[in-house]
Amino acid sequence: MRWGVRGQVTLFVILGIFILALIGLTIYMKSVPQQEQLQKEVTEVIPGEFQPVKQFVERCVFEIGKEALVKAGQHGGHVDPVKSGVISIPEFPTQGSGVELAPGSNIDLPYWFYMRSSDSCKNNCVFDSLRPPLSRIQGANSVEEQVDKYIEEHVNACLDGFKPFKDQFAVKETGKIKVTTTIADEGVSFFVKYPLEVSRNKIRQQVSEYQAQLPLNFKEMYDVSSLILEAVQDRNIRFFERLTLSVIGAYGLGKDPLIPPMEGGTRLGVGSPKIWEKRKVIKEIQSLLADNIPVVDVLGSLNGQIVLLENNPTFNGIYNNYHITLDTIPPLNLDSKSIEFDYLDWWPMYLDLPQAKGEIIMPDSVMSLFLIPIGIQNFDFTYDMSFPVAVRIHDVDSLNGEGFTFQYAFEVNVRNNRPMESFSGPEGALQGSLFCDANKRNSGKVRIQTKSVEGKPLGEVAVSFSCADESCFIGRTDEFGFLETSLPICMDGLLSGSKEDFYGPNLKFSTGLGEAGSATLVLDRIVPLEASALRLPVKKKPFKYELDKWNDGIEWELTSSGVPLRKDEKAVVVLERVQGAGEEPFLQVLQFEGDEKHELKLTPGLYNYEAYTFVTFGPGLPVEKIVLQNRSVCYDTAPLIPFCCDECAEIPAFELNESFMEGNVKLESSTSGPIEVTSGNLGKKVVFGLPGVDLTDVKYHEDLLVMQAIENMSVSSRAALLPRFS
Repeated sequence: MRWGVRGQVTLFVILGIFILALIGLTIYMKSVPQQEQLQKEVTEVIPGEFQPVKQFVERCVFEIGKEALVKAGQHGGHVDPVKSGVISIPEFPTQGSGVELAPGSNIDLPYWFYMRSSDSCKNNCVFDSLRPPLSRIQGANSVEEQVDKYIEEHVNACLDGFKPFKDQFAVKETGKIKVTTTIADEGVSFFVKYPLEVSRNKIRQQVSEYQAQLPLNFKEMYDVSSLILEAVQDRNIRFFERLTLSVIGAYGLGKDPLIPPMEGGTRLGVGSPKIWEKRKVIKEIQSLLADNIPVVDVLGSLNGQIVLLENNPTFNGIYNNYHITLDTIPPLNLDSKSIEFDYLDWWPMYLDLPQAKGEIIMPDSVMSLFLIPIGIQNFDFTYDMSFPVAVRIHDVDSLNGEGFTFQYAFEVNVRNNRPMESFSGPEGALQGSLFCDANKRNSGKVRIQTKSVEGKPLGEVAVSFSCADESCFIGRTDEFGFLETSLPICMDGLLSGSKEDFYGPNLKFSTGLGEAGSATLVLDRIVPLEASALRLPVKKKPFKYELDKWNDGIEWELTSSGVPLRKDEKAVVVLERVQGAGEEPFLQVLQFEGDEKHELKLTPGLYNYEAYTFVTFGPGLPVEKIVLQNRSVCYDTAPLIPFCCDECAEIPAFELNESFMEGNVKLESSTSGPIEVTSGNLGKKVVFGLPGVDLTDVKYHEDLLVMQAIENMSVSSRAALLPRFS
């Protein structure tokens, strides 16, 4: 009996040990993938006397890698936002795919959510995101790939030809550097292949593998940024759109509101209507948003707090609407992170009120003839507006207390006094697509060759494969232009290749389970051109004004003879290649001041073409200011009743004394269609003829409507506005 009890105890002990071992093995197995992902081990053994060279390379990789990730944090995940296609147009922030943080800062924040359609779009608009994938397995142009390339391109400046070792070692480079960056939960690692032959005292040693670790929680910062975006853009919340409407509603109250009210109702009277100047309304709203948006915080963050005032429910109700909550399971620990939101009032916003007549905003007025004549003024105004908001997350504990900042921007869009519907929404970024999972590449071996249009092998081409709306990076061809790999399974997929200074069309390619195949991608060289800009004056046709009335029917005409831009004039030209499914974006943005010339790079294809011209006013410039005089404008509110109901309104004088948009061109699908660039066009030069109003013709308030006439010229005068190639 005693042996039976002892046997049972022994059995329980064995079972306990087995269960503990199983739990330990499970925990270990779960941790292995992350450890393997973060630590790609260096296997070669280097004698101690040659370790200083190896450590020197690793130190440079560490410093340049850190530099790249700091840049990526500054630019919303893009090490070089320009190379990633981030286009910021300071005069029209919502016309680009990013926004310049401050004038002259050279810090462009990509839009992680924005409307690609023109600002005038109200229905069925196209939305997009320049949030980059975090890891290479999630898609092309990932943060990891960008850091790889940055280190490869900049590490030599740090190595400086190994001069610190010139008296100790002879160091000879025997191959190209290849970097693999891995961004994981624990930090960032850099694994480097860089073949060197190091000699000392007639002893030669091959050194080729290096590794560096950066204690940076980049993945966590990226994930928190993504969660914030998803929270504010939730269809049922649309946080900043609703905040904007609340601010406009609050300051549109009262008998003499600061800005046109959204719900001012109707007012009776036959006196002069209330008049606002559109540019002053825009500045007022910019100032209000610049004051209110920075008040927003995220609960649980370093700067997030709830303030409750005793016996002041109004304050408590209003102020505590400025908090954002990130609902996650388990809850995020944001104790070390300050999260800030900003609208900076030097960012021009798009704002349109259908009731505006040029620069004048006034209520619609009608005359009721029921019993006695009564004037009825409608003070319900409709706002269409778009503007950027910047998000800045700063972690004080990152980089061992040095701190790290991650920032990006998104667009706020309101149409018809409501948050604009965007059913697509920002794409999720916390998890890679299964289509791009390396374990899902189940085709047989596919041999991909890349060539130039001349038929020569083209190496180091980045190859991507797309299926429906998903696209993922596959790999790079070798120096001879070949890549052999397996692909995900897809019927009618698209293969595409990209290489600096080259561009090529997609190739339709289907894959099947276990099926081998081959494909050839042909890329065309991008041609550099000398670009310049001329202004095509827009002049007013002869017109007789009646100063006591609002004058309709003014006509403007485009002259065909271009004139050089003056020193006070600036032009912005944007060319965006029309993309096929899965193709990489190709954009070119040029800015001209005076008679400047710039290099423009193009390849044959269809391009959406936009351009804007501006003039700056001020002392010492050709035009110091434009003054539109005040005058009284009268109109008949009841034309069916003779001598009855003339009403007059005073239109105030105002000055254009800062800057003014002289004209714009938009040749795309929404106007007269994109422009075509052929190989025959691509010579050596291109001249852009840009419409610009003759400022001597701007004398009265009605003349500001010239901008509507110029917009129509993109259709009516297309031939005259096409770029001239030679």
